[in-house]
Parts: sequence; C-alpha cells; structure tokens
Amino acid sequence: MKNNWHIYKFKILARFLFLIATTSTIFFKFTPFSLSQEILIPNQKLEFVKKADVKNNSKIETIKVGVMAIRGVDRTRQKWQPTIDYLSDNIPGYKFQLVPLKFDNIEELITNNQVDFVLPNPGMYVELEWVYGARRIATLQNLRLGKPYTQFGAVIFRHKDRTDIQELKDLKGKRFMAVSKIAFGGWQMACETLDKAGIKSRHLKEIKFGGSHDAVVYRVLDGSVDAGTVRTDTLERMAQEGKINLDDFVILNPQKQHGDKFPFALSTQLYPEWPFAMMPHTDSELGEQVAIALIEMPSDTPAAKAGKYQGWTIPANYQPVHDILRHLKVPPYQYWGNLTWGEAIYQYRYWLGFSSLAIFGLTYSLVYLIQGKRNEAGLIQAQEELRKSKQLLQLVMDNIPQFIFWKDRNSVYLGCNQNLATAAGIENPEQIVNKTDYDLAWKTEEADFYRKCDRRVMESNTAELGIVEPQLQADGKKAWIETNKVPLHDAEGKVIGILGTFQDITVRKEAEEALKRSKEELELRVAERTNELAQAKEKAEVANQAKSEFLSSMSHELRTPLNGILGYAQILRRDRSLTPHQSKGLKIIHDSGNHLLTLINDILDLSKIEARKLELYPTDIHLETFLSGLEGIIKMRAMEKDIKFQYQALTPLPAGMIADEKRLRQVLLNLLGNAVKFTDYGRVTLNISTKKKEVATLEENNSNFLNRQTFRFEVVDTGIGMNPQQLNKIFQAFEQVGDKKRREQGTGLGLAISRQLVELMGGQLQVTSELEKGSTFWFEITLPVVETLKNQTTDEREQRQIVGYQGERKHILVVDDKDENRLVLQNMLEPLGFKISVADDGQQEIDFAQKLKPDCILTDLVMPVKTGFEAVKEIRNLPEVKDIVIIAISASVLDMDREKSRILGCDSFLPKPVDQIKLLAVLQEYLQLDWIYEEIEESSSDNLTTTEANSTKILIAPPSEEMEILYELAMLGSMKKIRERAIYLEKLDKQYEPLADKLKELAQGFQEKAIVNLIEQYLPN
Repeated sequence: MKNNWHIYKFKILARFLFLIATTSTIFFKFTPFSLSQEILIPNQKLEFVKKADVKNNSKIETIKVGVMAIRGVDRTRQKWQPTIDYLSDNIPGYKFQLVPLKFDNIEELITNNQVDFVLPNPGMYVELEWVYGARRIATLQNLRLGKPYTQFGAVIFRHKDRTDIQELKDLKGKRFMAVSKIAFGGWQMACETLDKAGIKSRHLKEIKFGGSHDAVVYRVLDGSVDAGTVRTDTLERMAQEGKINLDDFVILNPQKQHGDKFPFALSTQLYPEWPFAMMPHTDSELGEQVAIALIEMPSDTPAAKAGKYQGWTIPANYQPVHDILRHLKVPPYQYWGNLTWGEAIYQYRYWLGFSSLAIFGLTYSLVYLIQGKRNEAGLIQAQEELRKSKQLLQLVMDNIPQFIFWKDRNSVYLGCNQNLATAAGIENPEQIVNKTDYDLAWKTEEADFYRKCDRRVMESNTAELGIVEPQLQADGKKAWIETNKVPLHDAEGKVIGILGTFQDITVRKEAEEALKRSKEELELRVAERTNELAQAKEKAEVANQAKSEFLSSMSHELRTPLNGILGYAQILRRDRSLTPHQSKGLKIIHDSGNHLLTLINDILDLSKIEARKLELYPTDIHLETFLSGLEGIIKMRAMEKDIKFQYQALTPLPAGMIADEKRLRQVLLNLLGNAVKFTDYGRVTLNISTKKKEVATLEENNSNFLNRQTFRFEVVDTGIGMNPQQLNKIFQAFEQVGDKKRREQGTGLGLAISRQLVELMGGQLQVTSELEKGSTFWFEITLPVVETLKNQTTDEREQRQIVGYQGERKHILVVDDKDENRLVLQNMLEPLGFKISVADDGQQEIDFAQKLKPDCILTDLVMPVKTGFEAVKEIRNLPEVKDIVIIAISASVLDMDREKSRILGCDSFLPKPVDQIKLLAVLQEYLQLDWIYEEIEESSSDNLTTTEANSTKILIAPPSEEMEILYELAMLGSMKKIRERAIYLEKLDKQYEPLADKLKELAQGFQEKAIVNLIEQYLPN
C-alpha cells in the first residue's frame, strides 16, 4: 500500500512537471513579442537618469543620426537636415550629423556602431529593434492636410464605374496595383488585409507596382488596373490639389470606426508613424535629452516646416508592425516558422531540456511500474529508481529560473523548487511542505490575496495566467511577480489542488513606472511649453492687432488728403481747354498721387500677408483681354526707354481662367515693371505657357465643366542682372538692389509681396540672374480654365469721356465730415447732370434721407455725432427710405469694415481716393444709367493732331542729312532718340524749333506713323 502511494505521488509529480513544461513553453513562446511592446529590449539594462547639465568641457562631440534615404540622398537632406540642425542648436555640447541610410550600407553602418540614432520607417524600425536592439524615443506627428496624425493606414479602392467589384473577395482574377513590394503603407498593409479576407497574391490576375502613390491613383482612374492601394490621405491630398475628384472612386472594406479622429478613407487597421530611435551603445542621458528636445519642438520651426510635420510625441506601440511583418513573413520575419533544428534547439534549450527530463522520468517510471506488476521481486529496485528520478526532477526544477510550487485543495504547500524556497525564507523545498502562505515571509494582505486567487482558480476550474502582484521578499525588499496558476486534477478529473509558477518582473515594473514618470514629466513639460507658446502667441496677436490698427489709422489719414489731390486731378483733366503744359502738370500730380497710394496699399498688403489675413477672390478672366491690358501698360514704359517689349504664348492658351485678377495683375506688373526699370538696352519678354491638362472637375456654382491647367508665367529681360549676394536679398521687405537712382524709383516691397501672393495662389516665385546679362523671374500656378468666355474688351464708347446721362435727373446725397471730400464728389458728379445734396454727419444723413428721399446716398463710414454704420442701419429700418441705393465711400480699407458695411445694408463699397471711372460704373449699375459720351471728330491716326493742324507756325526743315537721320530713327521706332535729336535741332538753329516741338510732341505720344509722314514731306524725292 505504501509503495502504491509512492507510485501515485510520482504520477502526480510527473503530471505537475508536464503542466509546468507546457505552461512555461507557452509563456516563453510569447515573451519576445510582449517585450517588443516596451521601449526596452531583452537582456538589456535600462538606466533612468535625470537630464544632464550642459557639458563643462569645450569639446563638441559629434553624434550621427541615420535617416532612411528612400527617395534619394538629396531629398532626404532637404527634408531632414533642418531637424538635425534643430537638435544641434537645442542640445549644447553636441554636433548632430545626418547620415543617409541606403539599403546597401545600412547593415554595415549599424553593425559597426557608426550611427547613434536612427530615423527609419516603421517597417525598418521593427527590423532594427529585433536584430540590433534599437529602442524608440519619439514618434512623428505627421502633418496631413493641415492636421497632425501619429498613425496611418492604407486604402484599397476602385473606379466608380467598376460596379462588379463590391467587396475584397471580388478582386479575385482582377488586375491590382500597389506602390512597391517593400512599401509598408503602399502594399504590405493591404496585402495582410487581403490575405485575411482570403485573397492571396496568386488569386489576383496581375500585380503591378507603380513606384509612387499618385501613379497608382492615376492608373486606377484611367482603367489600366482594376483596383489599387495607397497610404491613407493620398486620395484626399490629390483632390485638394485639384488632381482628382473623390467621387470618381469607391473605397473597399471601409473602416469608419475612428470617426472624426481619423477622417481619411481607410481599408486597414492603423499603424504608428515613423519613430526616432536610439541604438544600444548610445548614452541613455543623451537619448533622454534628444527625446525632450523633439517632443518640445514648436510646430513653426524650420525643422517642422521642412519636414512637413507638426512635431513629435511620446513613442507609440509598434507591436502591430511586428505582427503584420511576421504574418507576411518579410524581414525580419522572413524565416518565421521555418527555423532550423539548430536554431530551435538553441532558442528553446531550457524548456527542451526540462521537458525531455520530465518525459524521460515519466516514461522511466511507467516502464518501471509495468515491470513491477510482472515482477514483485523488483519492487525495491523500482523504488530506488523512483527516488533517483525524483531527485533528478527536483534538480531540474531547482535550476529552472522561474519559481514553481504546488498546493492542495486547502492551499497547503505540497512542494516547490529552490528558487521559491529562497524567496520564502526557508533553506530547502522540503521545509515548505504542509505550510501555508501565512507561514511564509509574505505580508498578511499578500497571503490573503494569494489564497483568494487560489480559491478562484480551483472553484472555477479555470487557469489564470499573467497575474501581476506585489510580494515582500525574505530580505524585506518589495518585489513584483507575474504568476500563472492552473488547477490540478486527479485520475477522475476532480480538482485536487493548484500548480503555480511565477517570475520576478521587478525590473520590468520599475522600468514601466520610470517610463510612466518620464511620460508624465514630459507631458508636464509639453504642457508648460504649450502654455508659454500660447502666451507668446497671444502677445504676438496683440502686437499684430496694434500694428494693424496703426496701419489702418495711417492709411485713413493719408487717403483723406489723397482723395482731394487725386479727385481734383481727375476733375481738372476733363477740361478740354487745358494747355499741353497744364495737362502735363496734372498728369504728374495724378501719377505722384497714385505712386503714394501704391506705397500705402503695398504696406497694407504686406501687413495682411504677415498676419495671414489676405484672401484671394477668384473670378472669370478673359485671358486675351487680361494680357492685352498688361501689354498696353508695359509697352508704353518700354518705349519711353527705347527697349522692346514682346509677349509670347509658347503653347496654345485657353480662352479664360479662374483666378484673383487683381492679385495676378499685381504680381505680373511688378515683375514686368522691375524688368523695364533695370533694362537699358535690349528687350523685356513675357512668356506664357500651359502644361498638360489635368483631371476634369465640376466647379461649385458654375455650370461649365472645367479643367485645371498649370500656367507658367515667365518674365525675361536683358538688363543689368544680379550677383548671388543680391539674389539672396531681393525678396526681403524694403530691400532694393541696383544703383541709387534705380532704388529711388521703388518702395522695396514689390517682390516681397509678389512672392507671398504667388505662394497664396499655390506656386513659388523663382529667379535666375547673371550680372550684366539679365534676369528671369517665373512661377507656375494651377488654375481652373474656361474654354468659352465672352471677350471683356471695353466697349469703344466707354473709352470716351462721359458728359451726361439720358433720362430724368438723379438726386444724390453726399455724406462726409470733410468738406474737401464732399467737394470732390460734388464736382465729379454735378457736371454730368446729377443733383447733389450734402450732409456732414450720420444724423443729418438720416434726416436728409427722410426729407429729400434721394435716389442714391454716397456715405462715409467714420463721422462724428453718428457714424455711417449707424446711419445705414437706421435707414434700412425706415420703411419709406429702406430701398434707397447706399454706397459706402471710406478711407478705411479693412476687410472687416467692408464686410460690416455690407451686412448693415450698403449696396457697394468704394475706397478713398475715389476713382471716378469705378464710381460711375457703380452708379450705372445701381441707378440703371445710360451714359452720353463726348462726340469726337473722326480723323485718321496717321494725320497730325488738332493742335498741330491749327498751328500757324511755319515748319522749317533742317538739311537733308539731318532729315535722313530722323527718318532712320523713326523707322527703328526709337522715340527717345527722336526726342534727343529734336533737342539737338533746337540748339543747332532756332528756326528749327517749330519742327523740333512737333517731333517731341509726337514722340511723347508714341505716334510713329505721324512722325514718318511728317519727315517724308521734307525728304528729297
């Protein structure tokens, strides 16, 4: 009976050991992957230290950062060098150096410790973590369509016309395109999703790789393939750029569970963005400094702008990347599931040995028992063998690194290994038999917890794995353990006890706690930094507001007197009795006033651009009319300097386009004006071309089906050119190049504003120049085009002077607190037949509107007693006058004042100084006027002017040699040299003055044919 009890105990012990081996094997199998979720790597000690002080020594240590050069070394440096420079600037004592990592050199560089940090894509990071022990310290916050994201995925899509493809399973036998075999977001994510849906690569008719995300989208769009995959946000980005229409595509396997947190089309799960990682040999203190510097990086730094990201955040969990690469069996898991015997034996050497011994002992015991039944005489020998087996198995258990124990139904210990005995404060495992947890070194509350867990396992007959709990060691130190407990059964399947194993995870828990503390500390620092940035932003906004108010006030004060100057210049120039000398003087006054107005507008534009408040207002532009207007303005300036201006369409151009006409004209006039100003000989050329048409889209509120084309505007001159030092400064505000005389002709704001405007339009203003040979400025912008558009050329009548209007006389009320402003409008309109009444504040405006009931009110907005805003609001609430046309005329040009005047009820807004042409155009629109134009006698453009015809002066011609010279100059079209030759004739002899005056007058008006006709009269036959 006693011998049978020993045999039964051996059976129980053998079953214990088998369960131990099974449980331990399972635990060991998953240990590497659970550890990969931590920042630490296996078998590597982690030291947590505080941020070090700035190094006292003067030596600068070079730290190398390896960056994956997936798209080439040049593009890698362009994108990531500012980030490397940021680290050098923010971590004293170190100079960070960018090392491009290529697939053919990365292994050598990593193995030889030639890089200290790495910036890889998620797939490459997993390989570096698994093979070389890299550990991440930060994760990229990528900027996608203006918002930051730390995760991305892939989208599987088809063309909307392919209705035969509704689900992933429908892709069987279809043509499929991805970006690249090694593209994580451009193939591997989708590959796993397809695989889980039962679609293997062999099920697809064909797999193509486009090389870029955009190429995949275009091939699906044109039907070259049936479906494709790209990384998330690709479709939305291309749609925003005007390259595609999202309605042309259908998303397969859509994932909408993320809602607004991830607003992009998605077909797979999400994975973390690029990590910034440190190599095992890198100093932990330096790693913490780099992590803090990255996480505290502001979003407006050159590094973030160049890298097109928002910043960095606390490192993400890259376990999902491990999982997908292991599932696909791609590096570093290309041999996963195909281990050699040698690798398998080495990797599982402890548990294979333990299991082998357990199986050996169990087999040996069973054989012995069978033999015992056959031969009772050998029982003593069997007992001895059993004792030896028990000793051997105990030896195995004592050498297993885990803590092993087993208890009966009442949680009384039946045995353990030496590791647990030592932790419990006893000398050997035999001493634990018949003891409970209360008899050991544990605290009472710990013993209660252990027994409660034991009862739960035995009563539920269910194993509990991975229980994390604290434990007081025999030496008085607190430890953290991870316990696995399974119920033990007898031969009939009844629960007779519990088997447990646990391991000390104190180092891991301390690492987690330290990581948690570091995370909280970093979050606190980030919060503090965010608060500092918010305060700085608030101060900057206050400063910008103060600057805007100052500029607005300055603009208002300057526009008020300019309104009088330019207004009367326009009024006086209508007088047909003016002498040429008077006309020239008025022109100078008008041009000088416009120059000052341009300076004011430039300063306001620059202020709006800096405050990011300048907006574009696209309208339909008739291209031929637009370019003709530019040509007319610049050609006149060019002829004054005797240089040629030519406009060339290098490709066929559409009839029209949609853009902000005012801003586009502003940019081109500035570039062409500069070209003329800095060119003394040769020519100025405006070249325009378009690139291949892009995908058609339907513009909102426009029934025309529009295409988008990329326009290239290029201004080429043969002027003085610039050296490299000047090229570096020309786009700076108030910066001018060239000699002093030329600098006096400008404000130094034109190019700075032009560059910002081009960027607002989606392009980039660029320049090349060579000293003494000339310069070329160009930019490319993508705009919607209109193939059919009415010619906007001004009607011939509108080019003549308006002298009145047909129909009954219109009554206009002019309201302004400045007498000179009222007089300007009164003198502009009364000669045309308008009845004018005036008021000087808002209250009078209301009273006069009720009393006089005018057809139109021209009102200032800023006035005493009651403002124009208040007056307009009250008038609109008075039934008898609420329909009167009200036009705001103000020296305030702030957008908010324009908008406020519109909301309160103004029909239109005109800025001061008042442009008479624009004023009359607005009055014509709202009062339905039919203008009467000045009658002009028809005359051939080849004839002399009326003044010349009425001249009674006798023209005396100089010698024929002089007339021949004048004729050659006239044929060349050199107006400047004709004027110089006429001055020479005046000095040669006073009798030639009448002819010289006529030549100068004709040259001033660029009347080439008239000059030729005049000279031919005095040439010999």
